Amino acid sequence: MKRLSKLLFVAGLAAGCGEMNAATDDVPMPDAGTDVVEGRKGRVINTAGVGLSLREGPSRDHAVKLVMPEGAIVDVIGGPTDNWWNVTYEGTSGWAFGDYLDIYEPGEEPTRTAGFNRLLPWQPGTSRRVTQGHNTGSHTSYNAWAWDFGMPIGTPVLATHAGYIRAAKGDSQVSGCDPAYVNDANYVVVTRSDGFESLYVHLDSVSVAVNAVVKRGDQIGLSGQTGYSCGAHLHYQVQAGPDAGGTTFFANQSIPSTFFDSGAPYDPVLGDNLVSQNSPTSTVP
Repeated sequence: MKRLSKLLFVAGLAAGCGEMNAATDDVPMPDAGTDVVEGRKGRVINTAGVGLSLREGPSRDHAVKLVMPEGAIVDVIGGPTDNWWNVTYEGTSGWAFGDYLDIYEPGEEPTRTAGFNRLLPWQPGTSRRVTQGHNTGSHTSYNAWAWDFGMPIGTPVLATHAGYIRAAKGDSQVSGCDPAYVNDANYVVVTRSDGFESLYVHLDSVSVAVNAVVKRGDQIGLSGQTGYSCGAHLHYQVQAGPDAGGTTFFANQSIPSTFFDSGAPYDPVLGDNLVSQNSPTSTVP
């Protein structure tokens, strides 16, 4: 499977930790609760992008039902029980540890600064052109849901979402318009709390280390032309990481994705000139 991944990925470059094992919670045992206050809400905070476990009961001994992303808004339906809150997230109810929840009283509106949805990977207020869209040119099959963005060498590249660095390579200055150069590409892989991840390829240099935690909008490197590349650009795709069914190879099967810079999901097409709204302080969830 790993060899197949590499071979298929090579074709797509011609143009141009999944959920962390310890999604945040803690180990206290329940002992007491309080009366339910209707209309309370909460927001997942301070998980550094790895997310907060929603469990079947109010302790770590209970099974994880799902992982709520950083910034997720929940309805509070009970608790606290020894600092565990009974909450509902997108129709699923369970218990979450209170150290990683901001609780809002009825009538208060939770702020949204999650960094979970993807914003374009360059500095806010600047425009870049889509030089190859998905399902076009070399972006077929394994790389069907990749985009190429035209960028001069040395352009800051930003994380499109919060997460941690699963893989990174930044020691190459070799490039060529030939598949023989595919292993010379510099790259970064940022993994989200749900196991899906973003891949940034052909970087000139990398400014993050493996296992480092990043916020959306953090700089992860500078764009370049390394590896199998016929011109300076950034190759970007979303893919399933090892904890979401992918392999440990840096490049996996690309999956459908969109960007939220306009306030709604958008699928860039060839020729688009797109203005980024990406920054660590963006209010997009």
